[in-house]
Order: sequence, then structure tokens, then C-alpha cells
Amino acid sequence: MREARDLVPGYRLCCRRHPELVVIDLKMGVQDLGGLSLLRRMRLRDPRTQILVFSMHDNSAIVMSPLEAGAFRVAAQGLSIRGTAKGLWSTFR
Repeated sequence: MREARDLVPGYRLCCRRHPELVVIDLKMGVQDLGGLSLLRRMRLRDPRTQILVFSMHDNSAIVMSPLEAGAFRVAAQGLSIRGTAKGLWSTFR
């Protein structure tokens, strides 16, 4: 497991490590939805990487944007840890 606290180091880390799963905070970086730009770049580079996005937003349009950009799941505000873990587990079966 590796961690990056900003967009550029996160992208570079993914380029070097080629992970099976990446977890992105939608609010990552300076911009409010900076994680979305990271998601798009990663999706272009390696469409096989599974990307899970966390978001504190409850606006359905904002929550849907990562799915439209290629995330396999969005864990939005109010989703239980159990629901998130179940989603992760089902991805790797």
C-alpha cells in the first residue's frame, strides 16, 4: 500500500507501481474536485486499474461525475464502512 497526498505525486506513484486498486478522495488537491482530474488521467493511462472514489458531497450530479469518468465505485457521504468494504470485496472476487 502506498499513499500520496497530492495529485502529481499520486499520478506519478500510479505510473510507477501500476496498482490494481486506487482510492481517491474527490476533494484531493487544491481544487474542490481535484481528484476527478487525477481519475481521468489515470483512466487514460491504464483503463484496467480499479478506482474507488470517496466524496463528502451529497449532490447527485457531483457523485455521478467520477462514475462517468471511469471510477468503478463512489463512496459518498453517508455510506457505511461496511457498505464500502462489501463493494471493495466484490470487486476482487
